[in-house]
Amino acid sequence: MDANPRDKDSLWLYVVSPERPDFTHVADQYGWPGAAPGETKDYSPLLDKVAKGQSWQFRLKANPTRLVRTDKGKRPNEKVVGTIQGYVTETQQIDWLRRQGNVHGFELAVWEDAVPYVTVTQRRKERFSRQGSTVTISTAVFDGVLTVTDASAFSRALCQGVGRSKSFGCGLLTIAPWSRG
Repeated sequence: MDANPRDKDSLWLYVVSPERPDFTHVADQYGWPGAAPGETKDYSPLLDKVAKGQSWQFRLKANPTRLVRTDKGKRPNEKVVGTIQGYVTETQQIDWLRRQGNVHGFELAVWEDAVPYVTVTQRRKERFSRQGSTVTISTAVFDGVLTVTDASAFSRALCQGVGRSKSFGCGLLTIAPWSRG
């Protein structure tokens, strides 16, 4: 979700889907029957332009996590060993993003002094109820510049997302053209 630059009283909901989404039921459910159906865009022209060596501005809301493989014997399923824990410091979160880049076909652009061209613009712990349990996730919003190292892997990341908690609004990687100006 993002602020609509054309109308400060409305929001944009970004959805990446292999099928064209229909949100008519959402408008009806929230009291806007007959509202405009929303706007959809074909992702193919963007994906066709992605190439190794390109630099892009990006934004990513993610759930930076790690698997801690310790078990204190309290789990009912012995095959499950460890817990998923969120990274909470900015340094940990940027290091997590750097490692994700290795998997998803990008590297963070760096300044001349080798500092990554990325900022964590928002960090929060989010709690909500799901199926009678409380879910807690640590989220971070990253804004910066990246360079494509593997066009195929990067295109998959654009379509499938990055990291965990995609069903809770995390993982959407958005990009825009960037030039060093």
